[in-house]
Amino acid sequence: MSSHTNPPPSDSDDSPGRLGRLFAPKAFLLALALSLVGVFLGGLVPVVGAIPGVDLLLRALGLFAAAFVVGLVSERPRYVEVALAGALVGVFSVVLSTLGAFLPVAVNVISEYGVELGGVGAAVGAFVTLLGHYFGRDLRDGVTREI
Repeated sequence: MSSHTNPPPSDSDDSPGRLGRLFAPKAFLLALALSLVGVFLGGLVPVVGAIPGVDLLLRALGLFAAAFVVGLVSERPRYVEVALAGALVGVFSVVLSTLGAFLPVAVNVISEYGVELGGVGAAVGAFVTLLGHYFGRDLRDGVTREI
């Protein structure tokens, strides 16, 4: 009569469950889609007089709102997914905004400063989405906590 038991999982166990706790692809795709929609909608808001820089601020507000929604509706914190999605969309947004200028000048700017522009876009996108996700999680915690 032999009883076979499974050994307890160790810290070095690379099972899918462990990866799911660190990074959830579905949550990332949701955050990425919402971030793209947020940046797109932020860029659609008409600004009277086309004040320089306001379009970037509105796009950042769209990123914030997208991450806020993810934080509000997700049961678990998704900071990694949201930050990665925000960084990718931030790079995309900065490059697209630069290409919106006169094309020969835009290509020259991207060829000379593309890495720096991408880095700034990634940093700002990740920061804004982390902040939005934090506030969404905070509101969720306040609404769901018992008094």
